[in-house]
Amino acid sequence: MNVEKISFFDLSNYQTFGVKVFAPSDDVKVSPFTVQAFEKEFNEQMMNLGLKQSPESQITLKVSLSVEEDSKRSSFRYRNSYYSNYLYDDYDDVDRMFLRVSIFETATEDPLWTGVRQAKYVNDSLVLSSEEISKYVNSFLNEIISS
Repeated sequence: MNVEKISFFDLSNYQTFGVKVFAPSDDVKVSPFTVQAFEKEFNEQMMNLGLKQSPESQITLKVSLSVEEDSKRSSFRYRNSYYSNYLYDDYDDVDRMFLRVSIFETATEDPLWTGVRQAKYVNDSLVLSSEEISKYVNSFLNEIISS
């Protein structure tokens, strides 16, 4: 996970929070159920830390989900098959999900903390189980608390 933060950020200095989850509207691979589940999980875990959810929150967690296409090339110099070209190149398109969590001071919109990580490879659509979502949320919150 790659993290950036301001030097004096400490989550314990805040009492209220809000959560917003974003997925590009044109990205049909991100399931709306996954987006909603991330928002619920972040809300629950932040309340478990003793913070209160409020429309007039001190900090806002912005969670961004994105799926990016990645092309991989593998080259097999020699194939065993009689019918195969011995100089065969194989290109695979693989989609990767990225998850970014950023914490902003609500009043000023100043960033306080941000972290990004690659979450998983996606075949057809981004659908995560509740256990996977909980794992990702906990990893981010552990990083936020320890930083």
